[in-house]
Amino acid sequence: RLPVQAQCPYEFQVIGFKRWPELKPTMPFGKVPVLYNFDGAGHDLAQETAITRHLARQLGLDGKTDTEKAQVDMLYDQYWCTFRNNGLTHEGEHYSVDSLVPLDGPLDGLRYQAMKRVNNFTRAERSLAALTVFEERLSASTSGFLVGNGITVIDLAIFEILFELAEPDHVPDFASRFGLPQLGAFLMRMESRPQLRAYLESARRMPRYV
Repeated sequence: RLPVQAQCPYEFQVIGFKRWPELKPTMPFGKVPVLYNFDGAGHDLAQETAITRHLARQLGLDGKTDTEKAQVDMLYDQYWCTFRNNGLTHEGEHYSVDSLVPLDGPLDGLRYQAMKRVNNFTRAERSLAALTVFEERLSASTSGFLVGNGITVIDLAIFEILFELAEPDHVPDFASRFGLPQLGAFLMRMESRPQLRAYLESARRMPRYV
């Protein structure tokens, strides 16, 4: 989403299972994603968070001031350890779309801040708590963005999470069902951005991760 928002040309290579055994030894840590020749000197950059932060800096999507940059980093780390389950899986203990599908409504009074690191909450409860963190952040925002008065990498990251959550076979009414009006409005605003809308309607859009 970063190059799309910044209207930056890019090449995207998908590696299939057949070629992966051949290419795996050539990757810096034997894993993908990798940003090839990121410095113009032939070096490759590995680790998704490192790649994301590098691109955000290069494309001006990491915040406008040192304070904003620190807040973007803080929220991105929160996104990574909850919605991305510390990079291990898209469906995990800290966030799971599948766990939210059968849920009928919000869990009143449940806040991420009150949860202990080790707890007995269900996946659905943890998932709603993770969403509520960003609902509260948007409630306190006067710009409609998560940090400052312009779009940053964390806005794009949360947009991707919400877009998947709102898919027809997931929870398209998540905003009303779970009492998350700010996140619902945020999703609509982000979807209407010309660059993102053009990407979503194009053949460049990657199939959903399953």
